[in-house]
Amino acid sequence: MYKRKFLLILVILLINGCVSSNNNFNNLNNISLSGSNETGNYDNYVFQEHLNRIFKTEIDKPKMYSLKTIISFESANALTSNNLTSLQKTIATVTFEIYDFKTQKILKTGSIKSSPAIGSTSSSLFSNDINLKHIKERLNKSLALKLSKYLNLIIPKLK
Repeated sequence: MYKRKFLLILVILLINGCVSSNNNFNNLNNISLSGSNETGNYDNYVFQEHLNRIFKTEIDKPKMYSLKTIISFESANALTSNNLTSLQKTIATVTFEIYDFKTQKILKTGSIKSSPAIGSTSSSLFSNDINLKHIKERLNKSLALKLSKYLNLIIPKLK
């Protein structure tokens, strides 16, 4: 009985220790985020907020790089297997540019596409709008995580 409790406590402490010491995003502290909100697009604001949550940059730490991002969405009709109901396929694309903070020279540009999100459409305009909104929120979060992982890989190569 005591052995089970001891093992359970040991496993919980081990898992907690592994989760709390996750330093996968050390290189992201050198990046200053500057999202492009020239259009005042709500999706760009949401994407920027997800990036801020992932990066958790320290204000006092000097920055070496500046990141500018723009997110865009494309939707198109897709066929189903039984061709009775239509599906809406949405693909998100993030275009990014990394600048040297001091010289403002472009070091790396690129884009990352998401895997398509498929949602059903109905005759209700309200349900279609809500469905598209939820899809965009999921794709925003997914692309912010993909971009942060990609930047964590390429930043050591920029040094």
